Amino acid sequence: MLEPNAIIGDTVLALVCIGMANSIYQWKTRSPYFNYWIGFFALFGCSLLLGGAGHTLFNYWGVTGKYFSWFSSMISLYLLERAVISEDRNLRRKRWLTSLSKFKVMLLIMAEIIVISMADLSVNPHLGLLVPSIATATSLLIYCGFIAAQLARNVHPSFRYLLWALVSMLPTAVIQGWKISIHPLFDRNDKSHICLLLMLIFFWKSVKGYYAFRTSTYES
Repeated sequence: MLEPNAIIGDTVLALVCIGMANSIYQWKTRSPYFNYWIGFFALFGCSLLLGGAGHTLFNYWGVTGKYFSWFSSMISLYLLERAVISEDRNLRRKRWLTSLSKFKVMLLIMAEIIVISMADLSVNPHLGLLVPSIATATSLLIYCGFIAAQLARNVHPSFRYLLWALVSMLPTAVIQGWKISIHPLFDRNDKSHICLLLMLIFFWKSVKGYYAFRTSTYES
Protein backbone atom coordinates (compact mmCIF):
# COMPACT_ATOMS: atom_id res chain seq x y z
CA MET A 1 0.00 0.00 0.00
CA LEU A 2 1.14 3.54 -0.77
CA GLU A 3 1.42 5.86 2.28
CA PRO A 4 -1.14 4.06 4.50
CA ASN A 5 -1.24 7.03 6.89
CA ALA A 6 -3.11 8.94 4.17
CA ILE A 7 -6.19 6.73 4.44
CA ILE A 8 -6.08 7.00 8.25
CA GLY A 9 -6.20 10.79 8.12
CA ASP A 10 -8.84 10.86 5.40
CA THR A 11 -10.98 8.34 7.30
CA VAL A 12 -10.86 10.42 10.48
CA LEU A 13 -11.84 13.56 8.53
CA ALA A 14 -14.60 11.65 6.72
CA LEU A 15 -16.06 10.49 10.04
CA VAL A 16 -15.96 14.08 11.31
CA CYS A 17 -17.83 15.23 8.20
CA ILE A 18 -20.47 12.50 8.48
CA GLY A 19 -20.92 13.30 12.17
CA MET A 20 -21.43 16.99 11.37
CA ALA A 21 -23.91 16.18 8.60
CA ASN A 22 -25.87 13.91 10.94
CA SER A 23 -25.91 16.54 13.70
CA ILE A 24 -27.36 19.17 11.36
CA TYR A 25 -29.89 16.66 10.08
CA GLN A 26 -31.02 16.05 13.66
CA TRP A 27 -31.94 19.71 13.96
CA LYS A 28 -34.90 18.97 11.65
CA THR A 29 -34.69 22.36 9.98
CA ARG A 30 -36.04 22.85 6.48
CA SER A 31 -33.90 25.88 5.74
CA PRO A 32 -31.98 25.61 2.43
CA TYR A 33 -28.92 26.96 4.23
CA PHE A 34 -28.70 24.00 6.60
CA ASN A 35 -29.77 21.47 3.96
CA TYR A 36 -26.93 22.58 1.71
CA TRP A 37 -24.52 22.15 4.61
CA ILE A 38 -25.82 18.62 5.20
CA GLY A 39 -25.12 17.85 1.55
CA PHE A 40 -21.67 19.43 1.72
CA PHE A 41 -20.51 17.55 4.81
CA ALA A 42 -21.97 14.22 3.62
CA LEU A 43 -20.51 14.40 0.12
CA PHE A 44 -17.19 15.86 1.21
CA GLY A 45 -16.90 13.06 3.75
CA CYS A 46 -17.45 10.44 1.04
CA SER A 47 -14.93 12.26 -1.16
CA LEU A 48 -12.31 12.15 1.59
CA LEU A 49 -12.95 8.50 2.39
CA LEU A 50 -12.68 7.27 -1.20
CA GLY A 51 -9.92 9.76 -1.94
CA GLY A 52 -7.82 8.29 0.84
CA ALA A 53 -8.51 4.79 -0.43
CA GLY A 54 -7.62 5.82 -3.97
CA HIS A 55 -4.35 7.31 -2.76
CA THR A 56 -3.34 4.39 -0.56
CA LEU A 57 -4.38 1.74 -3.12
CA PHE A 58 -2.97 3.63 -6.09
CA ASN A 59 -0.74 0.70 -7.04
CA TYR A 60 -3.86 -1.48 -7.36
CA TRP A 61 -6.54 0.91 -8.62
CA GLY A 62 -4.37 3.27 -10.61
CA VAL A 63 -5.49 6.82 -11.37
CA THR A 64 -9.07 5.59 -11.88
CA GLY A 65 -9.40 5.25 -8.12
CA LYS A 66 -9.06 9.03 -7.78
CA TYR A 67 -11.86 10.02 -10.17
CA PHE A 68 -14.71 9.96 -7.65
CA SER A 69 -12.91 12.14 -5.12
CA TRP A 70 -11.96 14.67 -7.80
CA PHE A 71 -15.50 15.13 -9.07
CA SER A 72 -17.30 14.80 -5.73
CA SER A 73 -15.04 17.39 -4.11
CA MET A 74 -16.06 19.94 -6.74
CA ILE A 75 -19.74 19.15 -6.32
CA SER A 76 -19.45 19.41 -2.53
CA LEU A 77 -17.87 22.84 -2.93
CA TYR A 78 -20.83 23.84 -5.09
CA LEU A 79 -23.14 22.89 -2.20
CA LEU A 80 -21.02 25.01 0.15
CA GLU A 81 -21.34 27.95 -2.22
CA ARG A 82 -25.12 27.54 -2.43
CA ALA A 83 -25.33 27.44 1.36
CA VAL A 84 -23.54 30.77 1.68
CA ILE A 85 -25.49 32.34 -1.19
CA SER A 86 -28.83 31.28 0.30
CA GLU A 87 -28.44 33.74 3.21
CA ASP A 88 -27.39 36.74 1.14
CA ARG A 89 -29.91 39.54 1.67
CA ASN A 90 -28.88 41.36 -1.51
CA LEU A 91 -31.29 39.74 -3.99
CA ARG A 92 -29.57 41.05 -7.09
CA ARG A 93 -26.17 39.79 -5.94
CA LYS A 94 -27.78 36.55 -4.83
CA ARG A 95 -29.10 35.91 -8.34
CA TRP A 96 -25.82 36.48 -10.14
CA LEU A 97 -23.82 34.58 -7.50
CA THR A 98 -26.16 31.62 -7.97
CA SER A 99 -25.66 31.79 -11.74
CA LEU A 100 -21.90 32.11 -11.26
CA SER A 101 -21.83 29.10 -8.96
CA LYS A 102 -23.80 26.93 -11.40
CA PHE A 103 -21.68 28.03 -14.36
CA LYS A 104 -18.44 27.48 -12.45
CA VAL A 105 -19.20 23.93 -11.36
CA MET A 106 -20.32 22.92 -14.87
CA LEU A 107 -17.23 24.52 -16.41
CA LEU A 108 -14.87 22.87 -13.95
CA ILE A 109 -16.47 19.44 -14.36
CA MET A 110 -16.13 19.76 -18.14
CA ALA A 111 -12.50 20.87 -17.70
CA GLU A 112 -11.78 17.86 -15.50
CA ILE A 113 -13.31 15.51 -18.06
CA ILE A 114 -11.06 17.06 -20.72
CA VAL A 115 -7.99 16.64 -18.51
CA ILE A 116 -8.82 12.99 -17.83
CA SER A 117 -9.48 12.36 -21.52
CA MET A 118 -6.42 14.11 -22.95
CA ALA A 119 -3.67 14.06 -20.32
CA ASP A 120 -1.56 11.01 -19.57
CA LEU A 121 -2.44 10.78 -15.89
CA SER A 122 -0.66 7.46 -15.52
CA VAL A 123 2.60 9.40 -15.93
CA ASN A 124 1.60 12.51 -13.98
CA PRO A 125 -1.54 11.87 -11.89
CA HIS A 126 -1.12 15.24 -10.16
CA LEU A 127 -2.50 16.91 -13.29
CA GLY A 128 -5.89 15.53 -12.28
CA LEU A 129 -5.73 17.61 -9.10
CA LEU A 130 -5.30 20.88 -10.98
CA VAL A 131 -8.99 21.52 -11.67
CA PRO A 132 -10.22 20.48 -8.17
CA SER A 133 -7.53 22.75 -6.70
CA ILE A 134 -8.84 25.66 -8.77
CA ALA A 135 -12.36 24.82 -7.59
CA THR A 136 -11.23 24.84 -3.96
CA ALA A 137 -9.32 28.12 -4.27
CA THR A 138 -12.13 29.99 -6.01
CA SER A 139 -14.84 28.66 -3.68
CA LEU A 140 -12.95 29.58 -0.53
CA LEU A 141 -11.79 32.98 -1.75
CA ILE A 142 -15.12 34.13 -3.18
CA TYR A 143 -17.69 32.51 -0.91
CA CYS A 144 -15.81 31.97 2.36
CA GLY A 145 -13.91 35.20 1.84
CA PHE A 146 -15.73 38.06 0.14
CA ILE A 147 -19.34 36.89 0.56
CA ALA A 148 -18.82 35.59 4.11
CA ALA A 149 -17.38 38.97 5.10
CA GLN A 150 -20.52 40.65 3.79
CA LEU A 151 -22.78 38.22 5.65
CA ALA A 152 -20.80 38.59 8.90
CA ARG A 153 -21.39 42.33 8.70
CA ASN A 154 -25.00 42.34 7.48
CA VAL A 155 -26.57 39.05 8.68
CA HIS A 156 -24.80 37.52 11.69
CA PRO A 157 -21.26 37.47 13.15
CA SER A 158 -21.12 33.64 12.99
CA PHE A 159 -20.25 33.93 9.30
CA ARG A 160 -16.85 35.29 10.28
CA TYR A 161 -15.81 31.70 11.04
CA LEU A 162 -15.95 31.03 7.31
CA LEU A 163 -13.19 33.60 6.95
CA TRP A 164 -11.16 31.68 9.50
CA ALA A 165 -11.82 28.49 7.52
CA LEU A 166 -10.29 30.23 4.51
CA VAL A 167 -7.26 31.33 6.54
CA SER A 168 -6.77 27.82 7.95
CA MET A 169 -6.41 26.41 4.43
CA LEU A 170 -3.78 28.90 3.24
CA PRO A 171 -0.81 26.89 4.60
CA THR A 172 -1.90 23.93 2.46
CA ALA A 173 -0.84 25.72 -0.71
CA VAL A 174 2.68 26.14 0.69
CA ILE A 175 2.83 22.63 2.16
CA GLN A 176 1.72 20.89 -1.03
CA GLY A 177 3.44 23.29 -3.41
CA TRP A 178 6.82 22.93 -1.73
CA LYS A 179 6.17 19.30 -0.73
CA ILE A 180 7.17 19.98 2.86
CA SER A 181 7.54 16.72 4.81
CA ILE A 182 9.24 16.57 8.21
CA HIS A 183 9.07 12.79 8.68
CA PRO A 184 7.65 9.80 6.76
CA LEU A 185 5.11 9.36 9.56
CA PHE A 186 4.14 13.04 9.39
CA ASP A 187 4.38 13.99 5.73
CA ARG A 188 2.82 16.86 3.79
CA ASN A 189 -0.52 15.04 3.53
CA ASP A 190 -0.72 14.80 7.32
CA LYS A 191 -0.09 18.54 7.62
CA SER A 192 -2.82 19.18 5.04
CA HIS A 193 -5.16 16.97 7.08
CA ILE A 194 -4.63 19.25 10.08
CA CYS A 195 -5.52 22.27 7.93
CA LEU A 196 -8.61 20.47 6.67
CA LEU A 197 -9.65 19.58 10.22
CA LEU A 198 -9.34 23.22 11.25
CA MET A 199 -11.39 24.24 8.23
CA LEU A 200 -14.15 21.79 9.16
CA ILE A 201 -14.15 23.00 12.77
CA PHE A 202 -14.56 26.60 11.64
CA PHE A 203 -17.32 25.56 9.23
CA TRP A 204 -19.08 23.84 12.11
CA LYS A 205 -18.72 26.81 14.44
CA SER A 206 -20.24 29.04 11.77
CA VAL A 207 -23.18 26.73 11.08
CA LYS A 208 -23.82 26.00 14.78
CA GLY A 209 -23.63 29.68 15.69
CA TYR A 210 -26.06 30.66 12.96
CA TYR A 211 -28.43 27.87 13.96
CA ALA A 212 -28.43 29.15 17.56
CA PHE A 213 -29.20 32.64 16.26
CA ARG A 214 -32.03 31.43 14.01
CA THR A 215 -33.52 29.32 16.79
CA SER A 216 -33.45 32.16 19.34
CA THR A 217 -34.94 34.54 16.78
CA TYR A 218 -37.88 32.27 15.97
CA GLU A 219 -38.53 31.50 19.64
CA SER A 220 -38.52 35.15 20.72
